[in-house]
Amino acid sequence: MVASLHTAATRILRPAVLRRLVHTQPQHSGIPGALDEGYNRASQIQQKKEELYNLIAKAVAEPTTTWLDRRLLKALSLQVKPRPKDPQWRKIILTKVATHCTYAVGILVAYVRCPRTEDGAKIVRYDGHLVTAESLPMLKG
Repeated sequence: MVASLHTAATRILRPAVLRRLVHTQPQHSGIPGALDEGYNRASQIQQKKEELYNLIAKAVAEPTTTWLDRRLLKALSLQVKPRPKDPQWRKIILTKVATHCTYAVGILVAYVRCPRTEDGAKIVRYDGHLVTAESLPMLKG
């Protein structure tokens, strides 16, 4: 086993094999311009997102707009180029930021306010619940 590993290692480390490994070109799909085509597709998708956002943004002002349209507008607002002068876009982004901050503060408050036992606190069962031994007199009394 050791001999076969040694033989394989010496073959790989031969100068001719190393030159082939180092100078090998990366393999492409074989289609010329495949990277350009992918870039064009991505830019077309981005353009369609921008157009769809504009279309839905105009329709949201009407009372017949469904909640699915508003939800799609919110999803697209994160994927289009920033539009700081657009009041609808600003409102959606600020609402999302405020929501995320509220979630973070809520989790932080829950963590800080959550009752924790000190190291070595004795836990006892009282009326089907687990409580600390220190709080037992308060619960009974």
